[in-house]
Amino acid sequence: MIRRKSMFQAFNKHHQRGFSLIEILVSTTILSFMMASIYTMVDQNAKTNRTVTVEDRDFLAGHIALNKVEEDLSQIYSSLYYAGRKRPRPDDPPQDQEQQATNALFPYNTIVDVPAPIIDSEDKSSIVFLSSSGRRKFEDQKQSHFLWVKYSLKNREKEADNELPQGEYQLIRQTIAENIYSPNQDWDKEREQIVLDNVKDFVIEYWDTKRKKFVESPKELDVDERLAPKGFQVKINWLDRNGYELSALKVIRPLWPAFDTLKDELERRPKVDPNKAADPNNPRFQPDDEEGDGFDN
Repeated sequence: MIRRKSMFQAFNKHHQRGFSLIEILVSTTILSFMMASIYTMVDQNAKTNRTVTVEDRDFLAGHIALNKVEEDLSQIYSSLYYAGRKRPRPDDPPQDQEQQATNALFPYNTIVDVPAPIIDSEDKSSIVFLSSSGRRKFEDQKQSHFLWVKYSLKNREKEADNELPQGEYQLIRQTIAENIYSPNQDWDKEREQIVLDNVKDFVIEYWDTKRKKFVESPKELDVDERLAPKGFQVKINWLDRNGYELSALKVIRPLWPAFDTLKDELERRPKVDPNKAADPNNPRFQPDDEEGDGFDN
């Protein structure tokens, strides 16, 4: 009994000595390596998260700007989307010719006497058009959902302390929501909204239904398509904060359905015997039209 007790005392004494200095140094070294590895992993993940977030923000900025352009262009308004263009004739009464007279913003009238707005483009990077994407922000304002919209490029001031490549332009959006029928519009006085910064290039092209391709200017289209385009192709090139070039391309189609206004007018009106005289109440209707459709071109 005494011998067994001494054995237990010796065993307990052996296990109560604690850690040696070498064991403490080894455990401290292992713990230090573990802490360093964890810190490095957390720091790398944080840097990666910041980098990806910044890159995504620069990437999304261009697509958000493109979506804004799409919102305005898809809701472009023109009375020629649903009515044919009125073509005055020399034998029209003078009072009818005066009624057909329009201003520079509404150069043509339709057969239902609704003026057709112009689509102006100084170059391939600018466009002015009438859109129905407006919203009245304050009650009792002289505004509606119609507004003139202008997109253009503006030279930007480069940052002197930034050695990375920088874009030369800013994509600017301007709107006129009041007195949309007034011919006196001064875009220099309108507030500029920066849609996208650090832009390298911005191009708008127009779909030509005859040639089946996009053209750089609406002046290359005929009159009806020039005032009521069937589609657009918008391309934006911009730089992120690291100097890498990004690009986005989108084909935009107006929300108006495809509609042949001339065919609709012919089907809507009663047929006229070409052997009979023209209807005096409708001097624009010509039975002996060269194309045989009853309307002049």
